[in-house]
Amino acid sequence: MSGSDFALIGPGRLGRALLARLIQVGWRCVAVRAREATNLRVTELSATTMVDDWRAPKPWTPPPLLLITVPDREIREVAARMAAELDLSGRVVLHTSGLLDADEIGACRAAGSAVGSWHPLLSFGERAPAAKAWETATCAVEGEPAAVEAGHRLAAAVGLRSWTIRPADKARYHAAAALAGNLTHLCIVAARLELEGCALPPRAPVHPLRPLVESAVDAAFAADGFEGLTGAIARDDAATVARHLEVLPRDIADAYAALARWFRARRETNSD
Repeated sequence: MSGSDFALIGPGRLGRALLARLIQVGWRCVAVRAREATNLRVTELSATTMVDDWRAPKPWTPPPLLLITVPDREIREVAARMAAELDLSGRVVLHTSGLLDADEIGACRAAGSAVGSWHPLLSFGERAPAAKAWETATCAVEGEPAAVEAGHRLAAAVGLRSWTIRPADKARYHAAAALAGNLTHLCIVAARLELEGCALPPRAPVHPLRPLVESAVDAAFAADGFEGLTGAIARDDAATVARHLEVLPRDIADAYAALARWFRARRETNSD
């Protein structure tokens, strides 16, 4: 793949953040396609960027790199439509699913492109990741050789460190990302709700839980295993854990108890 021209299909949260970052580092977007072109609200686009929707496609020549950033359930359909409408010979097509591998866009492969998957380990919420986040995060790449090469080049351009993942490992990789990112978010929200029930003082510049969470995260990444863990579970304080389970909502208590059992089982296995 030569040059730094690209097209993006599906400007959702990840797509818009990636689009902005690529333009920021000097790449040129030649086309953006969405279900509703009028809903893009992407201010970073240049006047020469073609923007259209799937209902009224305009004829265009695809650039060397095409990025599919739609939800997982739509990837196969989008790939089939691209293969039917575009000349993909010699192009690279990457989708950004953390779960699915390159075979999901096999239609593009059949149309002559090199295909792969490219997934950054970042959270794409209402706020796009800051430049510092891009420069400290990693990215998993897999697929055909030309697509993997393009994926590593793309990662380097936006500041990510990348590695090649085996297709068979993608589901486990994605589950690990969900545990670390999504479930951490849910745990923090659950803890915030419990504190609010304790007549927490009015909002302060720093939420009372933030220093605790940040120090716990630092300890977890500094440790090889469980040696950085503190609290009742680490002390094997059954009475305190039991009291926690009494006062927490039942569904949250079930999750707490399941993790406590997992920890005890792993600790016992490691001590044998």
